[in-house]
Amino acid sequence: MELLQAIAADQKIQVNLLPDTRANLFPSLESNKYQILVGSFEANPERQAKAELSHPYAKGYRAILSKKDSLVKSAQDLRDDKVVVGVQKSTNSERKLVELGVTPKSYDSLFNTFKGLAQEEVTHVEGDSIPLTYYAITNKNESIKQEYALTHFDSNAGDSMLVYAVSKGNTELLDKN
Repeated sequence: MELLQAIAADQKIQVNLLPDTRANLFPSLESNKYQILVGSFEANPERQAKAELSHPYAKGYRAILSKKDSLVKSAQDLRDDKVVVGVQKSTNSERKLVELGVTPKSYDSLFNTFKGLAQEEVTHVEGDSIPLTYYAITNKNESIKQEYALTHFDSNAGDSMLVYAVSKGNTELLDKN
């Protein structure tokens, strides 16, 4: 968000940030409710078909967040029957878990997924490493007294590139330098 705000200030563009659930974002972009989507969006063919995508601005890393005492060290370990994985619905993370043979518990936001871990609804959370790390650092609940550990989801986790998305055919925002 801070990066977008800095770019908007430099380009003298007014930005209003409106939070929404992941599942609503691309339909809202297509209906022109939003002009740009900002978040941890990976470039993929499905998104390219729905929107114009910016040049990549960062590498994306999916990660597994768990309590410190977890024995899960890789994505393969998430298949264990005792493991309950929380994930944000309608994300590449959810799709990857299903491909792996894991049936995750889906939440409407990554923060609510993290809360599911803190409240012991799930044993692990899979998602974007940047916000998961932020949530683990900034949302320590003194009554829980819990430490968290972050593990990379897979060896190809750094291959995804994060982008912004704008409405199909509307390249004005993307053309700003």
